[in-house]
Order: sequence, then structure tokens, then C-alpha cells
Amino acid sequence: LGWQAVRRSRGFQRAVAVGGLGVLTHLSVHNLVDNLFVQGMYLHVSIVLALLCLVAQHHPQPPPRPLSSRPTKIDNPAHWN
Repeated sequence: LGWQAVRRSRGFQRAVAVGGLGVLTHLSVHNLVDNLFVQGMYLHVSIVLALLCLVAQHHPQPPPRPLSSRPTKIDNPAHWN
């Protein structure tokens, strides 16, 4: 989920995705040697996961083409009749 969010996003959303992935990586590595799940930590982890889900599901629309590059009926010879 985290890597997918990083690959699909740009700009600020990519920064949020990379940060969320970093938080989850830090928690995973730190929990190998110490119990980091203290009071309220589950809430922080769920918020980070929710942010990653939002970023992964966001599909930015490509910018519209300029009007001059759009095909028209005049450009299509099939419509000349």
C-alpha cells in the first residue's frame, strides 16, 4: 500500500506517502528490540495508514489538451460529405 501510494502520487502527496512509509518502517524496525506500542500509538498508526490509503486512491486527472490540438469535424475527412 505504501509503495503504491509513492509510485502513483506527485508533489505534496508523494511527500506524505514517503513520510507514512518511513513511519511504518521505523515502527517495524524499532519493535524488533523494544515495545513501542504505548498508550495511543495505535491511533497514530491508524491515522498514518488512513493517509496512505487516501494518497493511494487519489488519481489526479491529466491536464486537458489545448483547444488547438483537439480534433474537429473539419480535420476528419469522413465528415466532409
